Order: sequence, then structure tokens, then C-alpha cells
Amino acid sequence: MSRHFIGLHQTVYKGPVTCYFHLYQIVIRKVNEIGLKLEYETNDEVRNYVRCLPALTFILPDDVMKAFEFLDESQPTTVDQLDELTTFFEHTYIRGRTCSHIPRRNLKSLSTLQGRGV
Repeated sequence: MSRHFIGLHQTVYKGPVTCYFHLYQIVIRKVNEIGLKLEYETNDEVRNYVRCLPALTFILPDDVMKAFEFLDESQPTTVDQLDELTTFFEHTYIRGRTCSHIPRRNLKSLSTLQGRGV
């Protein structure tokens, strides 16, 4: 990646550069792990859906949730394992992202408060 792109990305997105390639690799590993490899290789609808998940890195942060929800609603219904992939992606990269902005020292106190039912 060029320095210009990294600088532009950090200016627009106000954060670190997310590597699309590595995110795509993680999604493909999950596809293989849950038994979607054959569907991914033979079904264009499934392949296009799977490719859209890591492509969310190109969406402005304020629009990611809306784009993910649209993508989730348009998920092909012919393959049951796509629910598992979508849930994994959502919990790991969509909803799980919110904690990345909390400093580590605050995560411990947050988990302590949650354990107390506060």
C-alpha cells in the first residue's frame, strides 16, 4: 500500500488501515471450517455473498452497520451454513468492533461491572 493511500485512509476513516486481504483470508478459512467450500466454489450466489462480507471494509464507518444489515437481509436462503458465517462475522467484526475503542485498562473494569450486574 502506498503512503498516500494510508494517509488518505486514516484521514477519511480516522483509524488504522484494515487489510482487506487478511480479512478475506479469515472469511475463507471460516467458509472451509463450516463446510461451505463446495458451495462457495460452485454457487455464484453464495460466492458473491461471501465476498461482500470483507468488502465492508470499504464502507465508511458510519454506514457499516446499515450496509451489513442490508447484506444480511439479502443473504441467500438456500444454504444453512451461511447463517453461521454471518453470525461469526457480525460478532467478530461488526458488533465486536465497539470494544476496540475502549482502552484495555477500562475493559477489565467494564467486565467487573458486568459481572456484578451493574
